[in-house]
Amino acid sequence: MRTRRSAPATTVTAAAAAATTTTIITAAKTAPRRRKPDPELASPPSSAESSFSDAYLDTSSVEFNTCSDADMKVDILSGRDHGPHMDKEIASVASNSTSDVLSDASDAEPDSEAEAIMKNISRFRQEGPARPRNTDRITALWKRESEFWQRYCNIIQKKTRMSAKDQLIDCDPGVFKSYLFWRKNNFRIKKESAIEAYWERVSVYYHNVTGYAIGNDVLKDVRNWIPSLQLDRNPKEKRAMYVQDLYAILHALWVDDTKPLHGFIRVQISTLLLLSAATATRPGALVESASNRNSNKALCFKDVIVIKVRSVENPRRSTVVANVNLEHVKNKEKGGESKKFTFQIEEIAAFCIISYIIGIGHRQNAFEHGFTNIQQIFDLIIPVERNVLRVKWKEHFLDKPFFCDIEHTAEGARILKDKAFNYQKYRDIFVRLGRVAGFEERLELYQLRRASGSNINSILDPVSRNKTMGHTGDTYERYYTPNHIARDFQAIYFGSPSEEELIRSVARMGLARDRRAPTELSAEQQAQIRNDPMLAALRQPRRVQTATLRSRLLSTLYGRRHSSAQEIRAGEARD
Repeated sequence: MRTRRSAPATTVTAAAAAATTTTIITAAKTAPRRRKPDPELASPPSSAESSFSDAYLDTSSVEFNTCSDADMKVDILSGRDHGPHMDKEIASVASNSTSDVLSDASDAEPDSEAEAIMKNISRFRQEGPARPRNTDRITALWKRESEFWQRYCNIIQKKTRMSAKDQLIDCDPGVFKSYLFWRKNNFRIKKESAIEAYWERVSVYYHNVTGYAIGNDVLKDVRNWIPSLQLDRNPKEKRAMYVQDLYAILHALWVDDTKPLHGFIRVQISTLLLLSAATATRPGALVESASNRNSNKALCFKDVIVIKVRSVENPRRSTVVANVNLEHVKNKEKGGESKKFTFQIEEIAAFCIISYIIGIGHRQNAFEHGFTNIQQIFDLIIPVERNVLRVKWKEHFLDKPFFCDIEHTAEGARILKDKAFNYQKYRDIFVRLGRVAGFEERLELYQLRRASGSNINSILDPVSRNKTMGHTGDTYERYYTPNHIARDFQAIYFGSPSEEELIRSVARMGLARDRRAPTELSAEQQAQIRNDPMLAALRQPRRVQTATLRSRLLSTLYGRRHSSAQEIRAGEARD
């Protein structure tokens, strides 16, 4: 009696082996083509317990002899049994036959995987070198520099008979040096660091056009030549604007400034200054930066969340806080992380960010519940079953800029709710307020960030400080540490009583501030500028060019009117 067993048997009948071999060969002919089998898998097994390789034969489909060892045929002369030996021969025949069939099937057509690889190689060769993946800011910088390069090449194109692109690809160090020399003479460049920045932008421009970086020999040649321009190499003094100086700016904004400025702009400027000072954030995270011009990338209403929460000291009372999420941080495309800050009600009204945020939202009628006055927000009652109450914005305001621009029209000023307040206007107003406040030095918005970073550095650990300011490594120590180290070194060394507050007051920018300083040129100074011989010599060519353009415009308009009149008369004649 024959039965099926899952474990290998000791013998296989010749008929079963032959049938199995035939089945394997037939299956190999009809099965899908596959790779050539490994010779090791195709070789006969060395053990009698596995007569056929598992790679080619399912042992469950073979009938095995279940007779006892006494029934096996034994060669008395050799002392070897013929069962396993015969199995090896049958397995060898089956494996070799299967291997030959699969080999023929594999060699019947070309290797499709190799063809796919060769197609990819050809495609990538045709695509050429990959272009660098610059951030939006870097792209804007090198594109701006490419405009100057175009102007420079247009001047010499008749002599060189080469386009701006060809001049760039030619990668001639002499052409690059001449370009930087032209930039210095025609654009009043005084700092060596500025020329180095322009050269770096040209190299990025070259990389984006050609796909390859400029060779190190050319880069080093130009960099070693730049000092021969004899530009200023002294580092700029790193000043910081602390809270006393900020108070002077706010006082100038609301009290001393006599120039007409829309009240809503003054509210926005106050809020921007306070947010910049409190968070040490870059201006581009709040307003539309110069590199993102006309993009409306700025702080939006959805990034500002006004919440009423229960007081920690007395749960029966409540207060208003605001979460501000800064999304448009520097290097966002390279993994820069957004930052969230929470603000509370400040006792000093001039520094209360919450009041300004609520005021801006109420002025634009952005609150969902349409409050008629701000006091209604502070009077809101938190439900008993909740700990917070969110004061929501209207749905269509969420993606609109929180700080918006204002347009002056014949009917008066109009708030542009869909247009973000831009950096240039923010900076110009800030610089003018510095003059109004009587600061001796020209103000910069980064002075706020530098002072805030200094205060943050004295309280937070380096990890939290870098997270707040968006830095990595030693960026703060290299670029943000003020030159004036406001510490009482006498007390540190001699052990005398410390006068830290006195030293810090001396380090303030407002120490040399004079509120009587003029903010505009006097009539005598303006007359002196008008009568300057150089300017007077330039006015005459300007008058000639103006007259020429005006005559061309009038002749063009007259010609159009004359031709239109002739067409009208011709049409009337036809009628």
